[in-house]
Amino acid sequence: MNTYLDLIDRKKQGFTLDKNQIFAFAESVYRNCWPDYQIAALLMAIRLKGLNNQETLWLTRAMAHYSAKLKLNHRKAFVVDKHSTGGVGDGISLVLMPLAASLGFAVPTMSGRSLGLTGGTLDKLDSIPGIRSRFEPAFINRQVGRIGLAMFGQSDTIAPVDRKLYALRDAISAVDYQGLVISSIMSKKLTEDLDGIVFDVKVGRGAIFNDLKDARQLAKKLVWVAKKNSLKAAALLTRMEEPLGAAVGNSLEVMQALEILGGNTNPLFDDFMEVTLGLMSRLLILFRKASNEASAIQMCYRALKGGAALKKFELMVVAQGVAKNIAGNLRGHLPKAKKVFSAMSDQSGWVSFVDAKKVAQATQCLGALRRTQEDKVDLSAGVVLKKKTGDCVQKGEVLGELYTGRASSQDCKMAMGLFKDAYSFSKTRTHREKMILEIIT
Repeated sequence: MNTYLDLIDRKKQGFTLDKNQIFAFAESVYRNCWPDYQIAALLMAIRLKGLNNQETLWLTRAMAHYSAKLKLNHRKAFVVDKHSTGGVGDGISLVLMPLAASLGFAVPTMSGRSLGLTGGTLDKLDSIPGIRSRFEPAFINRQVGRIGLAMFGQSDTIAPVDRKLYALRDAISAVDYQGLVISSIMSKKLTEDLDGIVFDVKVGRGAIFNDLKDARQLAKKLVWVAKKNSLKAAALLTRMEEPLGAAVGNSLEVMQALEILGGNTNPLFDDFMEVTLGLMSRLLILFRKASNEASAIQMCYRALKGGAALKKFELMVVAQGVAKNIAGNLRGHLPKAKKVFSAMSDQSGWVSFVDAKKVAQATQCLGALRRTQEDKVDLSAGVVLKKKTGDCVQKGEVLGELYTGRASSQDCKMAMGLFKDAYSFSKTRTHREKMILEIIT
């Protein structure tokens, strides 16, 4: 039997851990046999010495093994999910998952909270009055079987090993190591009884990965681990230099999602829609519901314009605790900011760039993101962009609006400065770049 120190020492020296050692470690975490400082020591040794592909696969399976799992045995539909590495204005799950359900997929999707400068789907959902997001597997099984869609977070029984390891990784600054990122993502997905998954791996200053090479490596490994666990899988490398869509902030992104689900079009949503339709097309093609991207996109637009996707979202929120009268008029019940400021352009010209990182920093000042894991977010806070790359702006014209419920005057001033500083201008029009850089299958 390996002692705690044996495993730590072995990895410190750069040796490979075998399957039995990795499963024993996961079981020890699950049963609270290791003290936190020794778990953290092994995680840091892994961060410094690495995991090979086989170790990553074993760790993924071990973490999933010690978790309650969904059992969607009805199999009336293919069970699918999506994972994003996170970005600024990335409320895509709010649209993609109801859209997938409306197109005949069964969709149990486990989501998370905001982290650093990237938003979290659960925080966005929290802005809907009365909604619940922590359930036991039996409840999720019934809901997905009944309406085809559930959006939920980790619970005491679902992915407890990942919850413990993630908190310690965050505490010791080991969040960014790919082997641990992959095992964290995929161990949670393996609890969902999936048939397939698509990954949105973002690249740029508004993402975890700035380097295309690193993002490509992560995407390939995610697809590899998924396939090794008998899932159909594909990954999109997508640009995250500028904010997605027009809204950044929890209730503001829900409002935007409702507009898109309702079939409303807006040029400010074009980049958001390119990524959403790209991910949905991959799922439809993977499961042979569409023969090509063009036909897949047509299917998506029919579901959006016909109201089927919005209906799925409304059914889901009611099933998860929202009163029917509120679900039928969500726009009127979302949190409203007490303070709204307009950011005016100091010059005329064409918008050539909007820096996602600075926009995210502005929303953090307004209270829309956490500075520490213990922070409570302001669900009404955030920004709405009125101008994006390629738009013509006159001096004094509104670039965007800033919302907050509780930020101090000093924080509001900082947010305004960051938001305006995010904008760059040119004398000639700059065309928006394509969002999807690569597709990995």
